[in-house]
Amino acid sequence: MRTPLAFAIGSCLGQGKWAWFRKRSGLLSHFITFDEASRGPLGCVSLIWLLRSWHWASLGAWVTLALLAIDPFMQAVLLYDGQKDVVGLSDSRIPRATGMDVGEWSKETTLQLQYYGNNDVLSNYRVYPDIGMSMTTIFGFVNTSTTSPSQPPLVYCRTGNCTWPTYSSVGICSRCLDISEHLIKERGLGIPDESIFSKCYDSSSLFVTNYTTYAIPYSPVRRALIQNTNGFARKSACLPRARIGLSVVFRPNETYRFKDSNTLLASFALVELEAGYWNNQTAIEDAKARATECVLEFCGRVHEAEMRDGQVDESLVLETTLKPTNSFRPIREIAPDLMDRVEQDSKNSLAEFYITGFRSDSWGGIETVLERTDLQIQIPQTANLPGDVQETFNITQKSIVTLMNFLSANSTLDSITYAISNSTNLTTTFETAAHLISNRVREIDGSMANGFSEQWVIYIHVRWDYIYFPVIVLAAGYLFTIVVILDSFGFGPEVMKSDLLPTLLFGLDTQTRMSLRNEKSEEGKCKDRTLVMLNEDADGLALRTVT
Repeated sequence: MRTPLAFAIGSCLGQGKWAWFRKRSGLLSHFITFDEASRGPLGCVSLIWLLRSWHWASLGAWVTLALLAIDPFMQAVLLYDGQKDVVGLSDSRIPRATGMDVGEWSKETTLQLQYYGNNDVLSNYRVYPDIGMSMTTIFGFVNTSTTSPSQPPLVYCRTGNCTWPTYSSVGICSRCLDISEHLIKERGLGIPDESIFSKCYDSSSLFVTNYTTYAIPYSPVRRALIQNTNGFARKSACLPRARIGLSVVFRPNETYRFKDSNTLLASFALVELEAGYWNNQTAIEDAKARATECVLEFCGRVHEAEMRDGQVDESLVLETTLKPTNSFRPIREIAPDLMDRVEQDSKNSLAEFYITGFRSDSWGGIETVLERTDLQIQIPQTANLPGDVQETFNITQKSIVTLMNFLSANSTLDSITYAISNSTNLTTTFETAAHLISNRVREIDGSMANGFSEQWVIYIHVRWDYIYFPVIVLAAGYLFTIVVILDSFGFGPEVMKSDLLPTLLFGLDTQTRMSLRNEKSEEGKCKDRTLVMLNEDADGLALRTVT
C-alpha cells in the first residue's frame, strides 16, 4: 500500500511543476525543485522549504516524507501477547497418600508371651516387609548428597504445563542435629576389631598395637564408631571398609536430641572423620571427628506443585508430626494398673518392646506386639489450609512394625552404612531417602490430587493509537492524488507528469535557452534570475522568459 501510493504521489508532484508554471511564472530553480521532489524525499524537503507549506503541492511532499515513518506505526498496531491459560479443569493428576498401609503380617497363635503374668496382652505376628519399600529405602541412601530427589511418580499432565493447588500426603520426614559433644575418644592397646567394617574383624592375625577409637554410645548392641591403628590411613592394617560409623535405635528416650518425637521410625547415630585422615594427611589420633544424629519420622506433608515443559516442581508448604492423644491406643481392654505399666514401658515410642537394631535377617520372622489402633498424624488447625485438603492421616501398626523390622536387620544397616560413606552432606542424604520413601508410599496408596492444565495462548491486541497516523497519511496521500488528477483535467492537451520526454518537448524555448548559454559563457555559470512560464504560441507549449 505504501509503495504504490509513493509512486502515485511522485507522479503527481511531477505533474505539479507543469501546473505551477502554466499558472504563474517562476525561477528555473523552482522548476528543478519540483522535479527533484517527484524523485525522492530529499527533493520533497527542498520543495517544502520553497513553498513554506502554503501551496497544495507541499501536501504531496509532506506525505512522501510521512510514508517513510508509516511502517513502524503499522508494525506497532498489532501486539502479540502470550500467556498460559487454563484449558482443562481436574484433568491433571499427581499422586498423594491418604494413609499408609504397607507390608504384610500374619498372626501366630501357637506362640504366647506373658506380660507381667498376663497371657492376653501381647500377640505374635510373622512379618513380611514390603519389598518395594525396602528397595526404595536402600536406594534412597545410595543416592549421594549431590543427587536431587526424584520427581513424584505417576504424574499426568495432558499439556505438559499444569498446576496443582494445595494438597496433602502422608510420608516420611527427616531431621539431623549435631551431637559431637557426646563423642568419646578412646586410646587402646591391642587389635582394633570392634567394628565389623574393620579389616581386622574376625581376622586370624594376632598383633598388639596402639589404636584410637571415636565412638558414640547408642544402641546396646553396637556403638557407632570409627576405629583404627594409630598413624596414617595408608599405613594401617585395619583400615575400615566404611568411612562412617553407624548405630540405630527405635525409641525416642534412647536418642540424644529427639526425645520428644512422637512419630519416630528410626534414629541413627553417625560418626565421621575429617577428609584429611582418609587422604593420608592426618593421623587418626590427631584427626577431627564429628557425630550427627539423624531421624526418620512419620509425618504429614502439604505440597503445592506445578509442571512446566514436562518438569514437575513440587514445593513443600509444611510438614508436621503432630500425633493426636487418642491415636495408637491398645485395642484390647487392659486393666488400669497394667495400662500404667504399658505406658511406662512404651512412653511415646512406636517401637515394640522387644525390637532392637542389628538383628539377624528375619524376613518372615516373628515380632511380639501390643495390638494398637492406627497411628494418626494431624495437620495443625493453625495451618489455615483450604477446606478440601485432608488434615488427618492413618498409619497402620502393620506398616510401622514391618518398616522397623526391615531397618533393624543387619544386612539393611550394613547396606545403609556403606551407602552413607559416600555422602558429603548427611542432612541432604537423609532428606533424599525420606523423599523417595514418601514417593513410594504415594505410589502404593494410589490416590490422586487433581489439578488444572494450562496451555500457551497467543493473544493479538489492536493498539488503535498507532493506527491514527497511518490512516491520516494515507488519507492525505489519496486526497493529494485526487486533487492533482482533477486539476490536470483543465491543464491542456496532455498530462505530462515527471516523464523526461515532455521536458525535452516542452522545455525552454530558443530565446531563453540562448540567453542562458550566453550568461554561462560570460560569467561561468547561470545565475538564478530568469523568470519563465509555460506558455503556448504558434510554436506550441514551451517555457518562455517572462519580461
